[in-house]
Amino acid sequence: YDTGILYADTHVGKLLQSLEEHGILEDTAIIITSDHGESQGELNVWGDHQSADETICRVPLIISWPGVGGKNRVDEAIHYHFDWTATLLELAGAKVPENWDGRSFADSFVNQQANGREFVVTSQAAWSCQRGIRFDDQGKRYICIRTYHDGHKDFAPVSLYCLDDDPHEEHSLAADRPDLVEKAMALLSEWMHQQMKTATSDVDPMMTVLKEGGPYHTR
Repeated sequence: YDTGILYADTHVGKLLQSLEEHGILEDTAIIITSDHGESQGELNVWGDHQSADETICRVPLIISWPGVGGKNRVDEAIHYHFDWTATLLELAGAKVPENWDGRSFADSFVNQQANGREFVVTSQAAWSCQRGIRFDDQGKRYICIRTYHDGHKDFAPVSLYCLDDDPHEEHSLAADRPDLVEKAMALLSEWMHQQMKTATSDVDPMMTVLKEGGPYHTR
């Protein structure tokens, strides 16, 4: 895993150096991202992406955009990955389709402000069936994970982690903080309601996976 990071870092560096040597670095939009993370022991999963937790679903997004200068910063707001797709369209002068779930944050990006969502819902249905609710409470970051099918792993039906105090998700707070679990489940219910209102199908894909016998890779 460390070698993979080094390999990517080295070759991104070569690309940036080449752009600079050609005098076009400042005129080039640079976007570095990924499809998922990899567990390195979190939730007792090693070197794979089998859950809907923070380690798997918090993907990198590093952006350098022509004309958007100033001090380098870390955006602490919560965004979906597809929010960047909508943002990219707006930055390029195109219109974001009305039926997209992606919400552009182009204005806050250009003005170097943090302006994201109240919460996001993460999903996993290939190795387990889970949904995670990533939210903030009292200035701290939390993720609550609802497991519908454990994929033959030691996942509790509901777990809750404070990502500031427990970044490797070792100690579930679900029993100690039922108030936060209740808040997370209410947010998940709200999300489901909104999704089913705009969905083109009346069936939750997660339920289809469960009826098929569980996640594909564990059948």
